[in-house]
Amino acid sequence: MEIEITKTKIEPKSHKMKEPVKTEPTPDKHYDAYYTHHMEAFEKFNSRGNMSIDMLSFLIGKQWDDVALAYIHALRPSSIRVTTGMKTLDCRTWRVTVIVDVNDLIKSIQQEVEVGLPESVAHGQALSIALKYGIDSEQCQWHSGEHEGYLVSPEGYFKRTKDGWVKFPSPEDPFEEAGKEI
Repeated sequence: MEIEITKTKIEPKSHKMKEPVKTEPTPDKHYDAYYTHHMEAFEKFNSRGNMSIDMLSFLIGKQWDDVALAYIHALRPSSIRVTTGMKTLDCRTWRVTVIVDVNDLIKSIQQEVEVGLPESVAHGQALSIALKYGIDSEQCQWHSGEHEGYLVSPEGYFKRTKDGWVKFPSPEDPFEEAGKEI
Protein backbone atom coordinates (compact mmCIF):
# COMPACT_ATOMS: atom_id res chain seq x y z
CA MET A 1 0.00 0.00 0.00
CA GLU A 2 1.45 3.35 -1.04
CA ILE A 3 0.66 6.59 0.71
CA GLU A 4 1.18 9.81 -1.16
CA ILE A 5 2.00 12.83 0.96
CA THR A 6 1.64 16.27 -0.52
CA LYS A 7 2.36 19.67 0.94
CA THR A 8 -0.31 22.31 0.95
CA LYS A 9 0.43 25.93 1.59
CA ILE A 10 -1.95 27.40 4.12
CA GLU A 11 -2.45 31.13 3.91
CA PRO A 12 -2.91 32.73 7.30
CA LYS A 13 -6.22 34.46 7.82
CA SER A 14 -6.44 37.81 9.48
CA HIS A 15 -5.72 37.55 13.17
CA LYS A 16 -7.88 40.52 13.97
CA MET A 17 -10.87 39.58 16.07
CA LYS A 18 -14.11 41.13 15.03
CA GLU A 19 -15.67 43.14 17.80
CA PRO A 20 -19.04 41.70 18.70
CA VAL A 21 -21.95 44.00 18.20
CA LYS A 22 -22.77 45.34 21.63
CA THR A 23 -26.46 45.85 22.20
CA GLU A 24 -28.31 47.08 25.23
CA PRO A 25 -30.15 44.15 26.81
CA THR A 26 -33.90 44.32 26.66
CA PRO A 27 -35.70 43.77 29.99
CA ASP A 28 -36.62 40.22 29.06
CA LYS A 29 -33.27 39.27 27.49
CA HIS A 30 -30.52 39.77 30.06
CA TYR A 31 -28.27 37.32 28.22
CA ASP A 32 -27.69 39.78 25.33
CA ALA A 33 -25.30 41.80 27.49
CA TYR A 34 -22.74 38.96 27.64
CA TYR A 35 -21.93 38.53 23.94
CA THR A 36 -18.30 39.66 24.08
CA HIS A 37 -14.87 38.21 23.35
CA HIS A 38 -13.43 39.07 26.74
CA MET A 39 -15.78 39.35 29.70
CA GLU A 40 -18.54 41.47 31.07
CA ALA A 41 -19.25 42.12 34.74
CA PHE A 42 -22.13 39.96 35.91
CA GLU A 43 -25.25 41.82 36.94
CA LYS A 44 -27.48 39.83 39.27
CA PHE A 45 -31.18 39.41 38.63
CA ASN A 46 -33.50 41.58 40.70
CA SER A 47 -35.50 38.50 41.72
CA ARG A 48 -33.96 35.26 42.94
CA GLY A 49 -35.19 31.82 43.90
CA ASN A 50 -33.81 28.55 45.24
CA MET A 51 -33.60 25.10 43.73
CA SER A 52 -31.40 22.01 43.64
CA ILE A 53 -29.37 21.17 40.57
CA ASP A 54 -27.49 18.01 39.65
CA MET A 55 -23.71 18.32 39.91
CA LEU A 56 -20.62 16.22 39.16
CA SER A 57 -22.46 13.58 37.13
CA PHE A 58 -19.17 11.79 36.36
CA LEU A 59 -19.15 10.59 40.00
CA ILE A 60 -22.43 8.70 39.68
CA GLY A 61 -21.76 5.00 40.21
CA LYS A 62 -18.44 5.71 41.96
CA GLN A 63 -17.66 4.95 45.58
CA TRP A 64 -18.36 7.62 48.20
CA ASP A 65 -14.87 8.13 49.60
CA ASP A 66 -12.16 10.78 49.98
CA VAL A 67 -11.67 11.03 46.21
CA ALA A 68 -15.35 11.87 45.71
CA LEU A 69 -15.20 14.27 48.65
CA ALA A 70 -12.22 16.01 47.03
CA TYR A 71 -14.37 16.72 43.95
CA ILE A 72 -17.21 17.98 46.18
CA HIS A 73 -14.69 20.55 47.46
CA ALA A 74 -14.81 22.22 44.01
CA LEU A 75 -18.48 23.09 44.60
CA ARG A 76 -17.55 25.20 47.64
CA PRO A 77 -20.42 23.79 49.71
CA SER A 78 -21.72 25.52 52.83
CA SER A 79 -22.42 22.05 54.26
CA ILE A 80 -22.62 18.45 53.07
CA ARG A 81 -25.10 15.68 53.82
CA VAL A 82 -24.87 12.07 52.68
CA THR A 83 -28.06 10.03 52.71
CA THR A 84 -29.63 6.94 51.20
CA GLY A 85 -32.49 9.09 49.95
CA MET A 86 -34.29 10.59 52.88
CA LYS A 87 -33.96 14.37 53.06
CA THR A 88 -35.78 17.40 54.37
CA LEU A 89 -37.29 20.01 52.07
CA ASP A 90 -35.60 22.96 53.72
CA CYS A 91 -33.22 24.91 51.55
CA ARG A 92 -29.70 25.64 52.75
CA THR A 93 -28.05 27.62 49.98
CA TRP A 94 -24.88 25.94 48.64
CA ARG A 95 -25.45 22.74 50.67
CA VAL A 96 -24.49 19.60 48.75
CA THR A 97 -26.52 16.41 49.10
CA VAL A 98 -24.92 13.12 48.08
CA ILE A 99 -27.34 10.23 47.74
CA VAL A 100 -25.71 6.81 48.01
CA ASP A 101 -27.00 3.25 47.82
CA VAL A 102 -26.49 0.60 50.52
CA ASN A 103 -22.99 -0.11 49.14
CA ASP A 104 -22.00 3.59 49.32
CA LEU A 105 -22.09 3.99 45.54
CA ILE A 106 -23.12 7.49 44.52
CA LYS A 107 -26.60 7.72 42.98
CA SER A 108 -26.78 11.52 42.70
CA ILE A 109 -25.14 14.74 43.82
CA GLN A 110 -27.24 17.88 44.08
CA GLN A 111 -26.43 21.37 45.24
CA GLU A 112 -29.00 23.78 46.61
CA VAL A 113 -28.40 27.05 44.83
CA GLU A 114 -29.75 30.54 44.42
CA VAL A 115 -30.83 31.23 40.84
CA GLY A 116 -31.82 34.42 39.07
CA LEU A 117 -35.47 34.68 38.11
CA PRO A 118 -36.34 36.27 34.77
CA GLU A 119 -39.31 38.64 34.82
CA SER A 120 -41.99 36.01 34.12
CA VAL A 121 -40.61 33.22 36.35
CA ALA A 122 -42.12 33.01 39.84
CA HIS A 123 -39.61 30.80 41.73
CA GLY A 124 -36.82 28.23 41.35
CA GLN A 125 -39.11 25.32 40.46
CA ALA A 126 -40.76 27.47 37.77
CA LEU A 127 -37.29 28.08 36.31
CA SER A 128 -36.95 24.30 35.82
CA ILE A 129 -40.36 24.27 34.14
CA ALA A 130 -39.30 27.20 31.92
CA LEU A 131 -36.28 25.17 30.80
CA LYS A 132 -38.42 22.17 29.93
CA TYR A 133 -41.48 23.85 28.37
CA GLY A 134 -40.32 27.41 27.54
CA ILE A 135 -40.47 30.63 29.49
CA ASP A 136 -43.72 31.77 27.86
CA SER A 137 -45.40 28.36 28.13
CA GLU A 138 -48.70 27.71 29.87
CA GLN A 139 -46.82 25.42 32.28
CA CYS A 140 -44.37 28.16 33.34
CA GLN A 141 -47.05 30.85 33.61
CA TRP A 142 -49.15 28.49 35.76
CA HIS A 143 -46.72 29.22 38.62
CA SER A 144 -47.36 32.98 38.45
CA GLY A 145 -50.22 34.81 40.06
CA GLU A 146 -51.71 34.65 43.51
CA HIS A 147 -51.67 31.29 45.22
CA GLU A 148 -51.40 29.90 48.72
CA GLY A 149 -49.25 26.84 48.18
CA TYR A 150 -48.57 23.69 46.20
CA LEU A 151 -49.49 20.04 46.61
CA VAL A 152 -48.00 16.92 45.05
CA SER A 153 -50.22 13.85 45.12
CA PRO A 154 -50.58 10.61 43.14
CA GLU A 155 -53.18 12.48 41.04
CA GLY A 156 -50.72 15.20 40.03
CA TYR A 157 -49.27 18.57 40.90
CA PHE A 158 -51.66 21.28 42.16
CA LYS A 159 -51.63 24.86 43.39
CA ARG A 160 -54.17 26.34 45.78
CA THR A 161 -55.77 29.62 44.75
CA LYS A 162 -58.59 31.62 46.31
CA ASP A 163 -60.93 29.69 43.97
CA GLY A 164 -59.65 26.23 44.98
CA TRP A 165 -57.12 23.69 43.69
CA VAL A 166 -55.77 24.05 40.13
CA LYS A 167 -53.98 21.13 38.45
CA PHE A 168 -50.67 21.56 36.63
CA PRO A 169 -51.44 21.79 32.86
CA SER A 170 -49.51 18.78 31.55
CA PRO A 171 -50.15 15.10 30.93
CA GLU A 172 -46.50 14.45 31.85
CA ASP A 173 -44.96 14.20 35.29
CA PRO A 174 -43.62 17.74 35.85
CA PHE A 175 -40.85 16.41 38.10
CA GLU A 176 -39.45 13.91 35.64
CA GLU A 177 -36.70 16.23 34.41
CA ALA A 178 -37.45 19.44 36.24
CA GLY A 179 -36.27 18.53 39.73
CA LYS A 180 -38.16 17.28 42.72
CA GLU A 181 -38.51 20.22 45.04
CA ILE A 182 -41.37 22.63 45.49
